[in-house]
Amino acid sequence: MAGTPRRPLLLLSVLLIGLASCGFTPVYAPGTDSSAILSEIEIAEPRNEQGYLFVREMEDRLGRPSNATKLLNYKITIRGEGVESDTERRRFVGAVNYELIDLKTRAVLERGTVDSFAGYSVSDGLFSSARQDAIKRLVIILADQVTRELIVKLAAP
Repeated sequence: MAGTPRRPLLLLSVLLIGLASCGFTPVYAPGTDSSAILSEIEIAEPRNEQGYLFVREMEDRLGRPSNATKLLNYKITIRGEGVESDTERRRFVGAVNYELIDLKTRAVLERGTVDSFAGYSVSDGLFSSARQDAIKRLVIILADQVTRELIVKLAAP
């Protein structure tokens, strides 16, 4: 019985070594094809607070380009709505319509729409903070989705 607690640790060690040796590389890692493609994208200036949050999140993912060849234009739409099954909960539903434009030719290279939602509680005493946090979480989700779509669309042969 003394060897039994070691088995899970040994199994975990073997699995971690196997994962490390499989050639797994994060999508955003420096030097990858995705990183090179994304580093050429400039994000359009924000027009409001949600736009500012979106640009900040996108720049966290893509970085700031030193020699941009593409421009990402976007329009964020966020609306609040109640959740009928639970009157203490509300949610924001948001969407981002985006276009990736070649800066030389002004041609639209890619376009798309992503959407999601984020909920918050109206029962606690921090109503305003809960609303702001839900909007921030929603914008983060939308930025992740736009980034993921750009990677898939631009990395495809």
